[in-house]
Amino acid sequence: MTKIKVYRFNPEKDAQGKLVEYDVPEGSCGSVLDALDYIRENIDSSLAYYFHQACGKGMCKTCILRIDGKPRVSCQTKLHENMTVEPLYKKVIVDLISER
Repeated sequence: MTKIKVYRFNPEKDAQGKLVEYDVPEGSCGSVLDALDYIRENIDSSLAYYFHQACGKGMCKTCILRIDGKPRVSCQTKLHENMTVEPLYKKVIVDLISER
């Protein structure tokens, strides 16, 4: 299992956002986007983030997030232990979705 910290914020419940740590299977999650998909499908279906189902090749840039402090395309960023995934922009709408 690989640990990944993901920023979570629900404006209806939270005064401020927080990092939540998740364990995802190392072998089945090659990219950060794969890990987010795993979390949403198997751990917490409320996780919100942008992605374009038809892309996955880093071309559309829909899934760009702040990963370990740098803007990166999540579908092309390889997952590794103790990554931190946050919204790209400061004005967060919910979880990893922010005003662009």
